[in-house]
Amino acid sequence: MRIILMGLPGAGKGTQSKRLAPLLSVPHISTGDILRKAIANDTKLGRIAKEKTERGEFLDDQFTINFVSERLKEADCEDGFILDGFPRTLPQAQGYHDFDTAILLEISHELSIARAVGRLSGADGQIYHERLKPPPPGLEVSRRKDDTEAMAERRIVIFEEKTRPVFDYYQGLGKLIRIPGDVGEVNVTARILQALKD
Repeated sequence: MRIILMGLPGAGKGTQSKRLAPLLSVPHISTGDILRKAIANDTKLGRIAKEKTERGEFLDDQFTINFVSERLKEADCEDGFILDGFPRTLPQAQGYHDFDTAILLEISHELSIARAVGRLSGADGQIYHERLKPPPPGLEVSRRKDDTEAMAERRIVIFEEKTRPVFDYYQGLGKLIRIPGDVGEVNVTARILQALKD
């Protein structure tokens, strides 16, 4: 099963990908994680990504299609994948068709901002929130530098302009499933699994 998981920043893409990957026996491929690792390692991709993300911009479409396509050719993706963070623009969607289903996690702008501002990454690899899903006592957590209210609002503006048209495109292809992303982690997972079964 080759799945693209989409939604506003903070919609739960990373959380649901981590829940679904073991259930579906496929890897979770996060373009954001790939880029953050490249930035930390100061690679060529990382330097390009850092310059763009610090301005709240997306990478060039063809560049993004190329690096994502190369990652999905690796052996662990032979039986499928959950792709999180791609495509982010209509040209990216039009340039990549090797998937079965796109799942859109729908949340409000207000919830997107609230989730982003309080988001915490745990040393255990899980995503937490300082108010909505506090980490276990004693767990080391970190906060992304770009998880500020101003940056969250900017990401929404860019998302609405650049990414929203992708949903209509996938709807037209008959490949889009819409799932409410504000009904709790367990319920969201259950609804996704039911939709995939149907």
